[in-house]
Amino acid sequence: MTLPPKPDSRPEKVSLWRYAKLFRQDILSAQPARLYRAWMAEFKTPFFRSYLINQPDLIKAVL
Repeated sequence: MTLPPKPDSRPEKVSLWRYAKLFRQDILSAQPARLYRAWMAEFKTPFFRSYLINQPDLIKAVL
């Protein structure tokens, strides 16, 4: 099974300033690689909460 393309991930630990800059450029590139290995991941910020789902069957169930 081939994996779909994804943007390059950020390093695991970055400063808040660097994270904000990456987030403004591209929200997907601002995420660490571990989120792309999980079947589902929750992402929390002070302003919103989002979820990253990596399994097609799970996406169908959620929707």
